[in-house]
Amino acid sequence: MSSASHATQQSLTEITRQFPSQWVLLDSCRFADDGSITHGRVIYRTSDRDEAYRELHRQPNSVLIFLGTISHEEDRPFLDPVSSLEVVI
Repeated sequence: MSSASHATQQSLTEITRQFPSQWVLLDSCRFADDGSITHGRVIYRTSDRDEAYRELHRQPNSVLIFLGTISHEEDRPFLDPVSSLEVVI
């Protein structure tokens, strides 16, 4: 588990390169016309999905993304979005 607050936004490409196979919580996101994330500010990262969900509840206006491949064994229903958006890429 790691608080990974960065002062500035980064491109999703940079974030993906920096945190492979991690759950990453973003705020201050920018989106493309099609709704995909283009930039964000990393506020938390972890390799543990349950930790990521707990942090998401503490940061309700953030976006949770996983920067890797989810194996079939890990595949289970996602959270019901209330005030947060969860994206798996």
